[in-house]
Amino acid sequence: MGQTSEARSMYDGAGGTAVGKSDQLNTVKRVFDVVNMWPKVNDPALEERVREFIMTAGPDEFLRMHRAAFDTVGPYLFEDDKIQSVIDDFEGRRIGFSIRKLYEATVTVEYLRFRVEPGIEPGVPVMWCASRQDYADAMLGGRDPFVMVLTRRIGATRMTTLLKWWLPHFDVLISEDVMDKYSSIQPDIDRAMKAHLAAMGY
Repeated sequence: MGQTSEARSMYDGAGGTAVGKSDQLNTVKRVFDVVNMWPKVNDPALEERVREFIMTAGPDEFLRMHRAAFDTVGPYLFEDDKIQSVIDDFEGRRIGFSIRKLYEATVTVEYLRFRVEPGIEPGVPVMWCASRQDYADAMLGGRDPFVMVLTRRIGATRMTTLLKWWLPHFDVLISEDVMDKYSSIQPDIDRAMKAHLAAMGY
């Protein structure tokens, strides 16, 4: 599945003007910094299984895994008052995800759930990775996110929109009590991830 023109564009859709490169780099880096600060896979065997999945899965398997991941993590997010306040602000918003020439999906924030659907509609901000390897490195910490942004291995479109959505909530997402809470549930997330991978033969 090819990447949409949205995922290739370096321009903000609202005014059609180029977003400053420094703003783009810093925003994408901060988003991936949040991802990398949240509880991560600490089991080397599980990390290897996740990497194998990323490097070999087809589009339907990626969609199935992303749906399972949001279904697993969602209840933990919704029970935390701070995170719930962030999710409430995002309700109705959509963010696309793309692995170039392979996979595209859109996550819609709804009341007490995340809906993941295939494809990306015009106008939706897109977080993208240039390849499977770049996705694996971004998610599993194989490379510095800033270097990956700078070398265009990962990126995003519609930066003005993402800045408006994300910046008010960064302090909450990286707060110590939120980090502590999600560190405590990492074993539950690991068990669920192992089950999802096994169900798909990984």
